[in-house]
Amino acid sequence: MIRQCLCVCARNVIYFQAGVPVGGGAIYLKDDEGKETIRLSGTTGHILVGGNGQDGNITIKDKLGNALLGLRAGQLVLFSPDGKETFLLTNNADLVMGGHGKGGDIHLVPPSASGPAVGLEATISLDGDTGNIVLKTGGTPTIRSQAHP
Repeated sequence: MIRQCLCVCARNVIYFQAGVPVGGGAIYLKDDEGKETIRLSGTTGHILVGGNGQDGNITIKDKLGNALLGLRAGQLVLFSPDGKETFLLTNNADLVMGGHGKGGDIHLVPPSASGPAVGLEATISLDGDTGNIVLKTGGTPTIRSQAHP
């Protein structure tokens, strides 16, 4: 059994890594009270974030540092290029799309579609900007309804 310890200091933050055997192991990060709040397991490939009084949050950013995707305790969030939340899915089965200058649209495509290419082959489309609901049969809109203000 080989144990490793690697300490890297950056801006007064210390990360510890222990591996048993080499190539396995885990990284544990603890809060100021010594409670584990993040675990990265090399053996199982799991990333555990939160617990011990902390909600787990993960943000994925682009190369310029703009948030693109957020995983929050009970929520999945997508951001527009200007950093505004435009998509929210919650663990209460709530789905909110649009806002901040973006019209939330939903396009459902059949199994025969070549891909989800912005709903070009969609059989059902919901337009959050206009309120239109479009149902297509054989590629032709058959019902078009517009929400009334």
